[in-house]
Amino acid sequence: MPLTRRYAPEWAPGDTSTIGMDFSALIPPGIGIVHIAFDSIGAVPRLEIWTNRAQPVFAGGWSDGMKAVASTGDFTLDTTIGEAGTGVIVVRRTVYAQVSGGLLGTDYQFRWIIMDTAGNRWMRTGLLLCSLTS
Repeated sequence: MPLTRRYAPEWAPGDTSTIGMDFSALIPPGIGIVHIAFDSIGAVPRLEIWTNRAQPVFAGGWSDGMKAVASTGDFTLDTTIGEAGTGVIVVRRTVYAQVSGGLLGTDYQFRWIIMDTAGNRWMRTGLLLCSLTS
C-alpha cells in the first residue's frame, strides 16, 4: 500500500483476488492484532466495502452493524475463510480478505477495522478503482 492509501494497480471488473492491509507502521512494537473479538459494532477484524462518493453506499463485505444500509452487491467477501466467518485472515500484523466483484468505473473504499492486543480499535481506509487494467 503506497502512502496515498490507494491500492495499485486498479481492480479489473468482476475479478477475484486477495487484498490486504499492513498495520505494522501503526501498531506499537510488541502489540499484535486480535484474531477475533466483538465490539459495539460487531466482530473484528472486519472489512467493509463502500463506494467512494460524496454519500458512500455500502457495497459489500462483512458487517454486523451495517444491516440497515442496503448493499449494492458490487463485491462479495469469502466468509468461508477467516476468523469466525468474518472473511478476514490475520497474519502477524497484516489482515487479508478474498473479495470478488467490482463495477467498471467505480471507486471503492475498503475500510479495515481491527482491534489490537491492548484493546485499541484501529480503522484504516484504502481506495481502489475498478477499471480495465493494462
